[in-house]
Amino acid sequence: MLVAYLDESGDRDTKILSVGGYVGTGEQWRKFSREWLDILKPNTIQVFHMADLENGLHDFEGWPREKRDKLFRNLAQTINSRVIFQTWMAVDLKECEDTLKKYDKKMFATPYAFCGVGCITLISNWARQHWKQESVVVFFEEGRKFSGEIFKLWDRVSRRDWLREKYRITSVQKGSKRDLIPLQAADAFAYEINVRRSDLSLPDRQYLKWLTYPKSRGKFEAGASLRDFVRSMNEDFSKYLREAEEKERKRRETRL
Repeated sequence: MLVAYLDESGDRDTKILSVGGYVGTGEQWRKFSREWLDILKPNTIQVFHMADLENGLHDFEGWPREKRDKLFRNLAQTINSRVIFQTWMAVDLKECEDTLKKYDKKMFATPYAFCGVGCITLISNWARQHWKQESVVVFFEEGRKFSGEIFKLWDRVSRRDWLREKYRITSVQKGSKRDLIPLQAADAFAYEINVRRSDLSLPDRQYLKWLTYPKSRGKFEAGASLRDFVRSMNEDFSKYLREAEEKERKRRETRL
């Protein structure tokens, strides 16, 4: 069984929305969590938040840049030594919202759900190629608008066996960053992708370079590619939804 942890970065006040995270085996994540906490505990940090580190807030108040860099370098090394796949998807928030209004009828509700499904699709494609016998459990952080929309979407599609079979996703679950330590790593990666895509004129940040993993698939969806993705997913969903409804209709007629 493979386990994926995904988190988002961005909101109504930002230009870019990004979702990113990592995939590993259960044993890899157990080792990762122990190592991650061993790095944080000497600094009395309970839960790592990338935005706090970057801006010197809360647990990192008063920390000089050199100290923050050293801590993050150690955390990044732990991530890269334990994960087996890295994924991300990002969109221009306004463009994605406008596209969904025009093309989306049933599949996605918002850009949050769009990016989440995009990452799940990338994970699914990779897993089918490299881990043919393994299915995937996906975790998001609970209590966020983003995760709430993902769970609503999953509730709609989980009743369709074809979706579970096609995408190899056993379940979509939720938890807190305090309890699910790998979500803290996903938080860091999603943040760095957001910063990078927000201003391509700037050079890559050192933090993002430290997080670069050789087995990685990500995409910034825009323009025709964005429209084609939304259209194809809606057509796919609508096709199988019609088939499922037809089967249900025939089943009811048979009972009569």
